Amino acid sequence: MDLVIYYRVMSILAEMGLNLPISPVDDFDPQDCIRNSGPYRLYDFHLEVRADIDLSELAVKFCDALEAHNRISVIKADFVELQAYPGRIKNSQSVYLTVANL
Repeated sequence: MDLVIYYRVMSILAEMGLNLPISPVDDFDPQDCIRNSGPYRLYDFHLEVRADIDLSELAVKFCDALEAHNRISVIKADFVELQAYPGRIKNSQSVYLTVANL
């Protein structure tokens, strides 16, 4: 189930044009990307995006795409949060996206 959710989020981000995650699929490490919180498993994704990207719009588009996937899949995920910090590269920001299994 972990890889299904991971690939789903990565495909949604790629469809949105955000195809430069810091943690590519080849480096997927459940100990770094997944944590348990009560009955839920939380999946964290770290992205570097341009500083001019509107994060509230990004969150809405991501939630819409995730809901579309949830309608056709038995394995479901839910948006938890999106946090942004100054990026390491000029005119960028580090974004941490968290989703949970349902």
